[in-house]
Amino acid sequence: MNLKRIVTGLIAGVVICSSTGVYPHAAMNYAAAAETADKAETEEKEEALTAESFLAGGYDAKNATIYSDGSKTFNMNGRTYNQGVVFAGRYESSESTASINYNTKDVSSLSWVWGHVDNTAMKGATVSIYLDDVLTDKYVLSENMLQQKNSLDVSAASVLKISVTFAGKAKFAMADVAVDDMKPVTSPVVPTYNSVDAFIQGRYNSTYNSSFSTVSDLDAQRINGRYYYQGIIFSGRFNSSASSATASFNTENIDKLSFSMGHIDNTQMTNATVSVYHDDVLVDKFALSATMEISDYSIDVSKTAELRFIIDFDGKASFAMTDITIDTNTAPKTGKSPTYGTSEMFISDVYNVQNVSSFTAVSDLESVKINGRNYYQGLLFSGVYSSSKSTSIVDFNVENVDTIKGTFGHVDNTAMTNAVLSVYKDNVLSEKIELDCNMLFSDVVFDVADCKNLRLSVTHNGKDKFALAEIGIDEIKAKKSFVTPDYKDGKAFAASAFDIYNANTFDFVSELEAYKVNNESCYNGIVFNGQYSSSTSTSSFVINTESINSISWVWGHVDETALSDSTAKIYLDNVLAEEIILTSGMVPTKQSIDVSGVSKIRVVVTNKGKAKYVIKDIEVSDEIVEVKIPLGDVDSDGSVSSVDASLVLAEYAAISTNGTLTFDDKAKKAADVNKDDKIDSSDASSILAFYAYTSTGGIETDMEKWLETQAE
Repeated sequence: MNLKRIVTGLIAGVVICSSTGVYPHAAMNYAAAAETADKAETEEKEEALTAESFLAGGYDAKNATIYSDGSKTFNMNGRTYNQGVVFAGRYESSESTASINYNTKDVSSLSWVWGHVDNTAMKGATVSIYLDDVLTDKYVLSENMLQQKNSLDVSAASVLKISVTFAGKAKFAMADVAVDDMKPVTSPVVPTYNSVDAFIQGRYNSTYNSSFSTVSDLDAQRINGRYYYQGIIFSGRFNSSASSATASFNTENIDKLSFSMGHIDNTQMTNATVSVYHDDVLVDKFALSATMEISDYSIDVSKTAELRFIIDFDGKASFAMTDITIDTNTAPKTGKSPTYGTSEMFISDVYNVQNVSSFTAVSDLESVKINGRNYYQGLLFSGVYSSSKSTSIVDFNVENVDTIKGTFGHVDNTAMTNAVLSVYKDNVLSEKIELDCNMLFSDVVFDVADCKNLRLSVTHNGKDKFALAEIGIDEIKAKKSFVTPDYKDGKAFAASAFDIYNANTFDFVSELEAYKVNNESCYNGIVFNGQYSSSTSTSSFVINTESINSISWVWGHVDETALSDSTAKIYLDNVLAEEIILTSGMVPTKQSIDVSGVSKIRVVVTNKGKAKYVIKDIEVSDEIVEVKIPLGDVDSDGSVSSVDASLVLAEYAAISTNGTLTFDDKAKKAADVNKDDKIDSSDASSILAFYAYTSTGGIETDMEKWLETQAE
C-alpha cells in the first residue's frame, strides 16, 4: 500500500470525525462531502485488498520487520522470499518477544506460511494469535520446521495481533501472505544449481562446517593421503567431549545426490556419526571412523524438499564430504592418489601421525643412531610414558606403491624397553613383529601391491624409541645410505659406547681424575658401577664392531671400592660368547675377543655389592686374532674344577653311545686338553689332576702351562 495514501486517508477520517461538532466549521454542502468521503473510502478499500498493501499497514511493530516492496529478501528452507514479516529474538539465551498488529475490519481471511529464517540461531519459538485482543490460537515453531501453512478467519475481528515468544536469537517469518483471494505478486524462488559449487554455497542453517574449492595440490584437502579439491569440512568442537555440526540443503529441484566421505588427515583421531534427515524425518544413520577408508554414498532426494545432515562428534576430528555430484553436475576436479618421485617425498606424505616424527639429515650430527650406525632418513616411533604403555602410529597412502623396504631398530641411548609393531593393510591386521631394545638391525619388506593404506602402529612399554630407517619404495632408494663407525684407536672405540647403564666411559688427563687399579693410574676406559651395598645390580654398554675384527682390554678392580665379586657376560650379536668371574683381589687380566663378522658387542656386569670394575688399555684391530680359550675351563666360569671333568665324562659317554652332544666349538676346544682332537676319559683325568694341583696350593693358574711342565 502507498503509505502516503494511507496517511491521507487517516487525515480525511480525522477531518470527517471533527465535523461532528468537536471543532466549529463554516456551513458546507454535507451531501457533497459525504459523497466525496464514500468515494475515498471505496478507493482506499480497493487499494488495501492486496497482500503487499496489507502487509505494509502493520503497526505497533516490535522486533518485527515488514518486507512488502520487493527491495529486500529473506530465506526459509533455502527458498527466497521478498514478501512477509520477519520476527526476531533479541537475546542469545533468554526470552524475548516480537509482535505486530493489523487492522482487519475490511479483510475476511488471511493465509501465510511460517518458517525459520535460514542461518539464524537454531532455537524455537511460540506464536500467539489475538483477534480483538482475545487469544484465539497458539502453536510452536521449530528451528528445523518446513514451511507451515496457516489460514485465519478474521471476518469478525477488527484487529489482528501476532506475538512470537523466542527462546533465543532465532528469526521466524510469516511469508507468502495472501489476503482474501489476493495472492502475493511475487512467488518464492526455489533454488536451482548449475554447478556443484552453487549447491555447496547454497547450504543453510550451517554450523561448524566450511567449504573448500581449489585446483592446486598445495591447497587441496587430504583424506587417506589422497588430494581432494572441492567439498565441505565438518568439524568437532571439543577435544574430549561431544559436539555437533549441521548443514541443510534445498533439494526441490534435485533428484539424486552422491558424494564421498572420509576423515581429514592429521586431525584428531576420534569418530563421528552422521544422521540424515529428509524433510525433518530421520531416514539414515552411519558411522564415520578416524581410520576409515574413504566411502561413497548416494541419496535419492526426488521426493524431498529439504535434506539435512547432522554430524555428532566424539572429539575434535574433521570429516569431509567431497567429490559431490548433484544429478548430472559433477565436481570439476575429482580426488586423486599421490605419486612419489623420491622416498623422502613418501616419508613427508605420511598422515594421521601420532608420536611419530620424520628425519632427513645430511650430517652425522643430525643423524639417528641405531646400533652405532648413523642413519640419515626415516621415521622415529616414540614411547610417551616412562612406565606405562603408549602407542605411536603412522599411515601411508600406497595406491601407487608395490613394495616398501627399510630397517627397523632400537634408537641408541633411548629407554631400554621393548615394543610390538602391528602392521595393518586397509585396516586389517596383517602381522605383528616383536621389537627388542637389544635387537640387531632388522630389514623389513612390506608388500603393499594389493592395498591402498598401510598403517604401522608401535605399542611401547616405556619411553623407548624405534626407527624405520633408510626407507625405499619399489626401486627408489634413500638418498644417503647408513654409515658404520670407524675407530682410530681404543679411546675412540670406548667413546662410541651406547645404551650405557650404570657404567661410564672416562678420558682423563690428570692424576687427580684418574682411576687406580692395583695402585696404578688409568686414564681411559669404561667403569662398571655396583649400585647397592647388599644386593645385586647390573651395569652394561654396547659398541658397534662392524669395522673391526678384534678387541683387547684389561680387566681390573677399581681401588678403594667395595671388595665384592662380580660376573661379566660378553654377548656378540646378542649371543653369549663368554662369562668371566671378576674378583676384588684379581690381578689385572688381559682379554682378547674375536669380533670378525659381528655387528655389536654387549658387555653386562652383575655386581654383588657396590664394587667397581673397569676395562682399560682398550685396543682395536682390523686383524683377525685367534682368541685363546682357557684349557680345561669347559663351562667358561673362569676356573678349572671337578665340574669341568664331569662335563667331559658326560660328553664322552654321549659320543660313545650316539647320544645327544651338548658341547659347542668353544667347549670342545677347552675339553680337548691333550689336543688329540678327541674328547675322552683321558681329558677328564688331566682336568681332575690339575684341579687337585690348584686345590692343594699350586700357583700355576694356566692348565696349558702346567701340562707343559708335567711333560718335562
